[in-house]
Amino acid sequence: MDANDKTPADRSCAIGRSDMDRPPASNTPAADGLDVDPAEYKRILVEHRWELAVDEALVQLADALIDPSFSFEETTQTVLEHARRLTASEHGYVSSIDLETGANVAHTLTSMMGEQCRVRPEDRRIAFYPNPDGTYPALFGCALNTRVGFYTNDPAGHPASKGLPQGHVPLRNFLSVPAVVGDQVVGQIALANSIREYAERDLLAIGRMAKLYALAVQRMRRQAALKASEERYALAQKAANIGSWEWNIVTDRIVWSERIEPMFGLAPGRFAGTNEAFLQCVHPEDRQAVTEAVNAAIERRKDYQIEHRILWPDGTVRWVAETGYVIRDSGGKAVRMVGLVRDVTDRKKAQTEIQKLNEQLEQRVAERTAELTETNRKLREEMRRRKRLEQEILDISEREQTRIGRELHDSLGQQLTGIAIMSKVLQQRLAGDSPEDAARAAELVRLISRAIEETRQLSRGLYPVVRDEHGLMSALQSLALATEGLPGVTCTFECERPVPVKNASMAVHLYRIAQEAVSNAIRHGRARRIAIRLTCDHDRGTLSILNDGRKFPKRLPQKRGMGLQVMGYRAEVIGGILNVQQGPTGGTQVTCDFDVKPKRRKGANDNAAEDAEHGHS
Repeated sequence: MDANDKTPADRSCAIGRSDMDRPPASNTPAADGLDVDPAEYKRILVEHRWELAVDEALVQLADALIDPSFSFEETTQTVLEHARRLTASEHGYVSSIDLETGANVAHTLTSMMGEQCRVRPEDRRIAFYPNPDGTYPALFGCALNTRVGFYTNDPAGHPASKGLPQGHVPLRNFLSVPAVVGDQVVGQIALANSIREYAERDLLAIGRMAKLYALAVQRMRRQAALKASEERYALAQKAANIGSWEWNIVTDRIVWSERIEPMFGLAPGRFAGTNEAFLQCVHPEDRQAVTEAVNAAIERRKDYQIEHRILWPDGTVRWVAETGYVIRDSGGKAVRMVGLVRDVTDRKKAQTEIQKLNEQLEQRVAERTAELTETNRKLREEMRRRKRLEQEILDISEREQTRIGRELHDSLGQQLTGIAIMSKVLQQRLAGDSPEDAARAAELVRLISRAIEETRQLSRGLYPVVRDEHGLMSALQSLALATEGLPGVTCTFECERPVPVKNASMAVHLYRIAQEAVSNAIRHGRARRIAIRLTCDHDRGTLSILNDGRKFPKRLPQKRGMGLQVMGYRAEVIGGILNVQQGPTGGTQVTCDFDVKPKRRKGANDNAAEDAEHGHS
């Protein structure tokens, strides 16, 4: 200890008084003309020797702590040896805090447990875990919790003491100092059972030692982290088949990681380490592109990203992908270039195969599309042809029915009417001469009149719609009246305002839909009440036929009757939409929505009735 470090009182004790201030003494040694008390002189020597021992220990420890070849265990063992020797302690340990678990790991404890600790082997632990709140228990944790070193010559009486486990060496005294870096506790130096009592100088000396040890822990942690990072990086490079490179542009020296040489087909150590040697590995057809990419990165500060081929010494061609960036000095001059290289041969091969497959697929799709287009064209043409045939069949049917109806009305009806008149005249003539023959003539008149009425009904059924815009309404009214005449059936027709349908062919199709719906309701639905309704909203008309017969099935049978098919086709011919569903209160409702003023379709015969008037067959 230097005299300047002592208090004024200490310094006065150490130096003493001059000869003029105190009487001479024959048993007092002289030093440089000063008289010193022997006891004080001895104390000074002891302190001086202590400081020398501490300094010597710290110098030796510093040499060990800065040596990167020392392991964690070797470092902690060196610290413990110097600490025990300096404090004359029998026991102790040096620990570090595990960053992941927070455990206080005593690296040197296992080496002394066999000889100096009588705790059972199954109870021996080298890691002391913190409490759930992060604090450390018992006497050893006090310094870690407070971050302040302490000593006690009465361990059992210390407030932090929790006693000792069975078989533990008894503690006569205890000293603990935390190793702190900044505000973080990184380890601990703990000593016990010194042959003398611990004193403040022991605490200060171990505190100085703990500062060096804390720096060593920080260095070793960084070394371990760097090593782990390098291992992970190397593993990642190996797993991803990636290599790293660095090019000193000034010296033209290229350094490759160990993964690149085998990637380029070279044996370890065969790469010459120059830009020219690198370009020799590049495929001749790609060298210009690689050179231009490098120059663009250096001269124009472009990103260096390129995929190119490389040529192995045995002639094998491989693909690599390179990325890199340029490092510049303070003046902006490019001095180094660093980057990564990755083998992408398999991806390139896969891309080539996929491209070939895509081209083949596109060709097949094009061929198949052409086939389908032609097939669809033929199918549409066939459908149009069938539609025309079906429409022609319906038109012919309507024309024939119209013609037959007119023939019945105009020819047979007129002839029957003439016969009825002649029979009536014959009846009147025979009334006076032969009442019996007159009665027979009257019966003949009645039968002829009945035949005339049936002929009219038949003619009306074959030619139901009169050729004018109100013909459909009149025909539907007649249909309702005719149906009303059937026993047990009530049929009404509703049309709140006129719905003019000028297209006679459309009117006939709508009438036939209504006629088929009424017929189905009576024959299949066993309906008792039928309502025919014709409405119009702007240019959109709706024909509906509602009955109270049997419920309409939710699912139509796969094999439908001709009636529904013909109704659907008639609706399609006039550009309408047919819907058959269950009625609001049961039964069946048939609706057909149509345009009152439909657009004329190309090739369509708009007026079958008109054709019939002109005698087409």
